[in-house]
Amino acid sequence: GEVARSGRTVLFVSHNMGAIQQLCSTAILLMRGRIVQQGDVAEVIGGYLAQGITNEVCFEDAPIKSASIQQVDESLEITAVYEHRKPLAHPSLGFVVSDYLGNPVFGANPSVHSADYAGEPKQSGQIRVMVTSPKLLNGHYRLSLWFGDGAEDFFEAKDCITFEIVNMVSIKQLPPAEVGAVAPWCSWSFT
Repeated sequence: GEVARSGRTVLFVSHNMGAIQQLCSTAILLMRGRIVQQGDVAEVIGGYLAQGITNEVCFEDAPIKSASIQQVDESLEITAVYEHRKPLAHPSLGFVVSDYLGNPVFGANPSVHSADYAGEPKQSGQIRVMVTSPKLLNGHYRLSLWFGDGAEDFFEAKDCITFEIVNMVSIKQLPPAEVGAVAPWCSWSFT
């Protein structure tokens, strides 16, 4: 920042959207060595994120075989298919949803919510998580996943899915960069 303010040109190359937003006055998006987009930092970041949107990911040689996230009306549904070398008494899928800059918005795992696994230990299965709150504002988000047995993590995939939220809330939406990524539910009274 100091070097740039002194009048010199600095070329900053990164996949860290937060750093790019803070440090840069213009941005260039490259794909296979060619310029795809150039100009306003926020617009170029949006273009970069839109290219990576996928609601599902598959993994090879990992205990999580596939994972997905879907917007279902005003909720999010996270699904993961697992297969482990030994039966698990408490299969545990943890997650963190981050905003487009990589800042954590919220996260959870079965231990935090005291979720009770009532089945017999299994080597494989499917875990489904319904997230009904908080409500996310329109925009691009990232999902990171952890999988283990509640005591130890066997798997970690940071920012493995980039997804888009569209009209999860029915209120007038201000830009998340100005007000944050979630919509608060408020009750107003005037006297």
